[in-house]
Amino acid sequence: MILMYKLLPEQVMSYWDDIKACIEAALPPYVGSNPDAMVYIQEQLLVGNIECWAAFEEKKLCGVMTTQITYDSVSKTKNLLIYSITIVSGHTDELWQLAAEKMRAYATAKQCSNIIAYSNNDQMIHIAEKLGADSSYRLLTFSL
Repeated sequence: MILMYKLLPEQVMSYWDDIKACIEAALPPYVGSNPDAMVYIQEQLLVGNIECWAAFEEKKLCGVMTTQITYDSVSKTKNLLIYSITIVSGHTDELWQLAAEKMRAYATAKQCSNIIAYSNNDQMIHIAEKLGADSSYRLLTFSL
């Protein structure tokens, strides 16, 4: 059975080595991969500006997702951003369904209009489409 929880700050610290590795593996391309960025991300998790969700199967960590409530300042639209997501072991579609249900319930409770995410991973895009996501928009980046 797969269970998924939103971790409290002290739980984040208990699993920090695994969480850190998962976040580093899934950082968006516009985030510099350096120790300072990870310290800041850890700080944001501990003060509650970013949420950490962990999935467990038989008490073994099998996935980590980080989220953040965002506001579009122009339209005043509130969204739940999936900042990073990493699966660390083999899994079934049950894990994706559970995560989608949890995120929908959480976003609804927080009065968000949408759940949003960025990805350039074809497999993740396919999974998101199967879960009902519109993947027609893409994040375009111009490196400087």
